[in-house]
Amino acid sequence: MTYRHNQTVEVIGNQEPYKCSYYPATLLAAIGKTRYLVRYQTRFTDDKSRLLTESLRGSEIRPVPPEIQAPGFAAGELVEVCANGGWWVGRVDRSVDTVYYVRLDGDGSELRCPLYRVRKHLEWDDGKWVCSGTGSRKMTGLRTLKQKMWNGRVSLEENHRLAMLQLER
Repeated sequence: MTYRHNQTVEVIGNQEPYKCSYYPATLLAAIGKTRYLVRYQTRFTDDKSRLLTESLRGSEIRPVPPEIQAPGFAAGELVEVCANGGWWVGRVDRSVDTVYYVRLDGDGSELRCPLYRVRKHLEWDDGKWVCSGTGSRKMTGLRTLKQKMWNGRVSLEENHRLAMLQLER
């Protein structure tokens, strides 16, 4: 995957305490062919004086996933919840109206989140978005979708097309 200077990406957390999370970052530069310099948008240096900058392998970052409008999520569905400046992977435990209780994959804790802080979990696999959860399936046509994205936003027409893909599964 080729990323652009100043592109917003997500950094995949693979180590404690960030395991099973995605943090937004800005790509500052390519370092050779396999590494990138990024500046986090929500993580700071230890002294909290400035945003954290790191050199990462290409496999540790992904584009911002497409925004999929979902009316809600079912118990057991794999989702990501926005908490502590990042997106954390977990499964819906239960819901009450538009509030979701999600059990995080990383540490097993449960978070209470309103619907607007929950999104469908997608994985970036070989240049395509893979829809995870109850039965994975590659979402076709999303290679061109990421080119139409701007700062994580997708047009209404693209949202409709994504919703139709969801109905097909």
